[in-house]
Amino acid sequence: SPMRRGWFVVLLLLIACRRETTLPEPTRPVPPPAQTNDGGHIVRRLESEVRTLNYVLHGTDDEHQVLSYIYDPLIAVDENLQPIPATAARWQISEDRRVYTLYLDPKATFSDGKPVRASDVIFTINKILGQASPMFSSAFEALDREKTTAVGDRTVRLVFSEPQAGQLYALRIGVMPEHVYGTGDFARKREVIGNGPYALKQRRQGQIVLER
Repeated sequence: SPMRRGWFVVLLLLIACRRETTLPEPTRPVPPPAQTNDGGHIVRRLESEVRTLNYVLHGTDDEHQVLSYIYDPLIAVDENLQPIPATAARWQISEDRRVYTLYLDPKATFSDGKPVRASDVIFTINKILGQASPMFSSAFEALDREKTTAVGDRTVRLVFSEPQAGQLYALRIGVMPEHVYGTGDFARKREVIGNGPYALKQRRQGQIVLER
């Protein structure tokens, strides 16, 4: 993430919950606190167990809440639910609303320091479709995967077979690094590397610690 790192730690405590529930995707990402003091901490209590921190494979609202600290979306929304730049610094939409061209923020990086590239965006979307992401796959069913491509390191061209209502809002997805998740068993990968302001510091039963 382009944001400055400090020693702010987010501590997430899980409350055991016997019932199994599938919760809908929140209307907007859950952002980290706007202002924090280095060395401080905040506690978030969740109602269900976080079974995965794989961005593509997560399926509950509580998992989404944790991941919203670790991943910045391509496009965010403001308090009025209007699209605003995030990992994508700007975008263009064709007149027929079938082609979306995203220009990535050149300062965007993953928590391991590697830059966020257009190829990472393509990799993420291909995984969303290939792994039948419970949160996101339906939003990309009309994607023309043959025509969708990375144009250089910082430009992504998404082409859809037909215009989709609200497609821009479907781009509120994090970006997974291909250099981490592109090898080995995608579903079993233990590393958690995102492009947001927080990184995973520690994970054990009932507790997740994120560091900024």
